[in-house]
This record gives sequence, C-alpha cells and structure tokens, in this order.
Amino acid sequence: MHYYSPIGFHTQYHLIQQLYPPRLEGRWVKYNKWNKESCLLCLPGRCNHALELAYAYHKIGLRSFIIGITPIIRSWYPMPNGVGDQQEAIDGILPAVKVIEEVIKIIETKVGIPRSKIVLAGHSAGAVMAIMVGALSSSPFAGIISHCGAILDPEMLPNCRCSNTPFLLTHSKDDFIFEWHERFMPMFTTLKENKYRVYTVIDKEAGHCITDRQLELSKLFIEEVTK
Repeated sequence: MHYYSPIGFHTQYHLIQQLYPPRLEGRWVKYNKWNKESCLLCLPGRCNHALELAYAYHKIGLRSFIIGITPIIRSWYPMPNGVGDQQEAIDGILPAVKVIEEVIKIIETKVGIPRSKIVLAGHSAGAVMAIMVGALSSSPFAGIISHCGAILDPEMLPNCRCSNTPFLLTHSKDDFIFEWHERFMPMFTTLKENKYRVYTVIDKEAGHCITDRQLELSKLFIEEVTK
C-alpha cells in the first residue's frame, strides 16, 4: 500500500502563500456514516487528497465513521527547505491546527462523536498536523496516528497535556522525506522525554509510504482505543 508525497511543487506553493492558513474543500470524504460511536479523521500529505488514506482504511474494513478533509491547495503549511530553512513552514502550522480544530468541533457538536472517540490519522505533512493537534489539545483524543511524518521542530512539542492520548508512529528507516535520523528520531526522543504515550510500527525498507502491515496494525490500534 503506497502513498507517496509528490515533490517538485516548491515554486507553485510559494506563489500562493496568501492561501495560508489553508481553506478546505467544501466536500468531505465520508465512509460508514451510520457509525456515530467513533470517528477516524484523515489528514492527507502535501499534494495528496484525503480520499487516498480514507479509502485505504475503509477498504481494509475499519468500521468507524471515516472522514477525510483536504486543503484546496493540497498543503497544510508552506514547504520547508530542510531543517536549516523552515521557519516559514513552522509559522504555518499553528494556523492550520486551528482549521483542523474547527472540523473537530463540528464532528463533536453536529455528528455527536466526542473527542475521546476520535482518532486523527495523517500521512507525511498530514501526520505533522495530526501530532500537533494531539499535542496541543487540552482534552484527550482516542488516539493519534502518524504515517511517515515527524514534527519539523521538536521544540514545538509541549510537555504532555493528555496522558490518555496514545500516539502511534508508523515509519520506515529509509524514508527520504522525513529522514530517520534527521527528523524521526529527534521527534521520537522528545515525545518520550515529554511523557507522551508512544507506540511505533517501524519497517526498514518502505520509503515514504504506508505498508500493508502498518495499515493493518493501525486499524487494530483504532479498534482498541475506540472501544
């Protein structure tokens, strides 16, 4: 199961900075609308659509209400230029968190599913957003899943506010976007030091993609935390 984040659109995104914070597509992806007991909110990576991740979970039989939201410009925050030049990207994360929080409030109030039964799952840049929304929330989520992502600056992570929120990190050691030693391990170390509940599913050679094993184990994680 592969969900690569396309690259090579750097110039395009710098031409549309006025669209940050991101505006969302008006039509959300939805599966299993009958289930009002739990929800999986899918956040796509840069240049991707939420349909890809949402459908992958639906296809393997996840019975939670699955919702996918997609920024109109297919980007949550400006493109970073590596760890040494990413301030513009970092500055765009908190405004995007507010956009996602507005969606979560709609799920809570209009759908009737509480935050404690909502899992956020993101791929790549969407994983960055899932982690940040979970870390900044003052109330616990059922869980947070990061597929192939890592916080741009580990210092952005506060001390754990909700010890009841488990974080599942799926990653590959040969990830070429969020590199293992440069991105993933500094974030993982900071999460542990700041007392987050962290679980991992690691593969050696899968690149910047979600493997079938990672997806199946993530499904089991969702089913467990939303009981």
